[in-house]
Amino acid sequence: MDTFVSFGVFSFDCPKEKITELMGVEPTKSWNKGDVGVYVKKMPISGWQLYSPLGRGNYRLNDHIESLLPILENKQSVIVSFSRIYKIGIACGGYFTSDSRPALHLSSEIITRLSRLCLSVDFDLYVNE
Repeated sequence: MDTFVSFGVFSFDCPKEKITELMGVEPTKSWNKGDVGVYVKKMPISGWQLYSPLGRGNYRLNDHIESLLPILENKQSVIVSFSRIYKIGIACGGYFTSDSRPALHLSSEIITRLSRLCLSVDFDLYVNE
């Protein structure tokens, strides 16, 4: 099992450093629109991502989310203001083997906490046979 969760801010029209300044934390990765991309010649939109403190690895997706939420909740007013003008959300990803079963349960508490931050949640889960 190889999982990861990140918070992202996308399609902003300011330098990426401004998002970092407002968040008060260094991103895991960030780019400005037009920067050279890994898979594309130029990035079509700007992006700022902060990964779960657990890092990528053999963790339950819930554990990633629960480790990231306190950091985000500390910046709730900033994140809510971002939600009004930028695309923001949580991305959950994972690669699983057929015997590891990619299960996920979001408790009502986690859903409420995500909702207070105005965050959407995206899941990209893959099973390798």
